[in-house]
Amino acid sequence: MVKFIKSQVGADKRIRFVGWSAAAFVMGPYTLKHPEEVESLFLLAPMFPPRGRWSGNPDDPFGRPQEAATLPVGKPPHLLGFPMHVASKKGFTQSLNSTPTLWEEGIPDRAWAACMEDDPLGSKWGPTVNGEPEGVLRYRNTYWWGWNNQTVPYKKDGKYVLGDRVPVLILYGELDRTAVTQTPMPDVLHFSVPDLYTAVKGPRKLMFCFEGSGHSLVWETVAKDIHRFSRQWFKNGKVEGLSSGRYFREFDGNLIHLP
Repeated sequence: MVKFIKSQVGADKRIRFVGWSAAAFVMGPYTLKHPEEVESLFLLAPMFPPRGRWSGNPDDPFGRPQEAATLPVGKPPHLLGFPMHVASKKGFTQSLNSTPTLWEEGIPDRAWAACMEDDPLGSKWGPTVNGEPEGVLRYRNTYWWGWNNQTVPYKKDGKYVLGDRVPVLILYGELDRTAVTQTPMPDVLHFSVPDLYTAVKGPRKLMFCFEGSGHSLVWETVAKDIHRFSRQWFKNGKVEGLSSGRYFREFDGNLIHLP
């Protein structure tokens, strides 16, 4: 994908990565291995297991762990044994309703319609409703290793990759219970956005926690603020004049600096 983008915009250009949720599992390790290709990393509600799988080899921390050597029939199978997730409209809508006060009327239906438009094949699957297929949401199953407390502080040529060679911006919601695990879970399923910020050792790291928002904050009423933040980040490498630190953003836009 990176090669294709560079073929369109110029081989000398570096990529500005923007990823939501599990995209962090792909964009994070890629950036760590290829910092010369990446200008900046912008992660929305990123999935990050602090004690997740890695190879255990300091010389090749991004290699597959021993336990994953039997892919595609891996263990546990619900994480490693299949290439694609499939979700129903009901499950999709329920996942979005964790913050109903931040949703404009009709947004879940519009979000679903946009997903179906983006996937002509998936839109023809699922149960029949009023004589038409309801559709399913399809998305790839990612690899679940090489993105944790052991790999994020990775150095290349003597400099931290994340936060030093590549600046990092992180946004997430206060009520996000997908990217911020609240109940006891196995290490591979325990996620923490604040722990990702801590694991980034370089000084050029910036994080905002949005008051009252959930995991799907890109479809909430704060979406316009996220767009504004992204413009500032891409243009100046700063947001609201800030280039580092962690902040809690209140509904009225007030920023509270967090230690």
